[in-house]
Amino acid sequence: MNALFFKRVLIPALCLYLFTPENLSAQQTDFVSDARASALGNTRNFSYKCTNPAFLSFQEQKLVGISLHNHFGIKELNTVEIFSVLPNKWLDIGISGCEFGYDNYKFYSGQLGISKRLNRYFSLGGNIHYRNENVYHDYSQHISSDLGIYARINKEISAAYLCQYIVSSQAGDQALHSFGLNYSFSSSCTLLIEYASDFIRIQNLIAGIEYELLESFFTRIGIQSEIKQPSFGAGYTISGFTMDVAFQMHPTLGISSIISINYKF
Repeated sequence: MNALFFKRVLIPALCLYLFTPENLSAQQTDFVSDARASALGNTRNFSYKCTNPAFLSFQEQKLVGISLHNHFGIKELNTVEIFSVLPNKWLDIGISGCEFGYDNYKFYSGQLGISKRLNRYFSLGGNIHYRNENVYHDYSQHISSDLGIYARINKEISAAYLCQYIVSSQAGDQALHSFGLNYSFSSSCTLLIEYASDFIRIQNLIAGIEYELLESFFTRIGIQSEIKQPSFGAGYTISGFTMDVAFQMHPTLGISSIISINYKF
C-alpha cells in the first residue's frame, strides 16, 4: 500500500468514523447479508446477493452461495441463508432463503428479485419478500417489496438507490431509503459510501474500503454510524469459488461473525 492510498482512503475513513455523531441511529433491516457486504459496513446497494435488485443486471456470471451468520458468539443465534443470482438476456433473477431460530422462536424468509437493464448505464429492479415468524406457536406472515435503481456511470463510478419496504403488509414497517456510491480508485482499491434513512427517525451513514492486498486476496474494513459499529474481513477467490469472512464489533454485545461461500459459473 502506498502513501496515496493512506492519504485518499484510510485517513478520510478514520475521520468519518471518529466524527460521525452518535445520535445517528438505524435499525437493521436485512436479517443477514453476505460477508463481503458485512465487512464493508453492511452495505445494501452493493451486496453480491443483490439486496438491491437492480444490481442483478450488472452481474456477468451466475452465482450460488451460502452464508452462516453467528450473532455475538451465541450458538443458538445462528442464521443460515442460501442465495442465487441468475442473470440472463430476458429478465435477471435473484433468489434467497433464510432460516433463524431457537426453542420458542423461529424465523423464515424468502426473497425473489427481478431486474431489467434499460441501457448500458441503468437498470431497474424489484424484490418481493415473504416472512414467517413463530413465537410460542403464534404464527405471523408478512409480504413486502423493494424498489432498486442502479447506474454504472463509468468503469470507476457506480451509484445506486434502494427503497426497502416500499409496500408491506406488516403495520409499522417504514419505507427505508438508501443511497450508495461505489468508487474504484484503481483496479485494487474500492471505496463504498452509503446513507440510509426513513426521513423520520432512522439515519445511518456507512463507509467501506476493499483492497486487493495480493492477487485474488481482498481485505476489507467498514464503519457505520449506528452505535459506531466497525467491521472488517477478507476474501479469497480461486477457480470460481470465493470464500469471505467478516466480523462486526458491537460495543455492548460483542463480536458477530459471517462466513460466505459462493461459486460463479
